[in-house]
Amino acid sequence: MAAFAKERDWDQFHSLRNLLMALVGKVGELLEIFQWREEVSKELPE
Repeated sequence: MAAFAKERDWDQFHSLRNLLMALVGKVGELLEIFQWREEVSKELPE
């Protein structure tokens, strides 16, 4: 993967700031799935 990114000069976009912002965006997408769900007891199936 490192060679793939290097061939395309993507390292310029892989700063800590950019990686953290991408991570936060993905976590936000995951959070959206659970945002309006009610709490479910562990004994009950989904």
